[in-house]
Amino acid sequence: MRKGVHFVSLSIPIIYFFVSKEFALFILAPIAAVSLFLDLMRFNHWFGYGVQKKLIGPILRDHEEGHFTGGTYLLVTSLVAIAIFDKIVAVAAIAFIIFGDIAAALVGKRWGRIHYSHKSVEGSLACLGICMVVALLIPGLPLKVGFIGAGVATVAEAASTKVDDNLMVILCSGIVMQILISAL
Repeated sequence: MRKGVHFVSLSIPIIYFFVSKEFALFILAPIAAVSLFLDLMRFNHWFGYGVQKKLIGPILRDHEEGHFTGGTYLLVTSLVAIAIFDKIVAVAAIAFIIFGDIAAALVGKRWGRIHYSHKSVEGSLACLGICMVVALLIPGLPLKVGFIGAGVATVAEAASTKVDDNLMVILCSGIVMQILISAL
């Protein structure tokens, strides 16, 4: 179910690819603000907490119980990426977390045998592979930049234990790709 939410979030880079930065920010900012508010309402037990807990409780991870959800991190960090990175970099970085995280989780849970800090080598390799495919499919993204970004996204996803991977992957891969694009 959580991975289904990731697929819905794929609308962020797809829509942004076809619209202006200003329009994307205009649409995404209120959605991110609502998500932040709902998280605050949930972990502060404000009015409506019970209904919200019944609706999203089954898909919350233990570490999200008193903290922001991965979805909120994804929305807010996507908003930041769109605001500060070139369009192609933001699209790639956001797509990396969506596809890479899904691949890492599904492969890691099914075939993961070599584990390190709640992750698996097999899941990380799946993340890298799918991020490289994503880099190949994004029009206008220089291949070298995309592949390096895919590698950085994989390392960020693998290393994120205390900081949410939705934040780490987007920002780390985005910063590196932005530096590389600027140097071209």
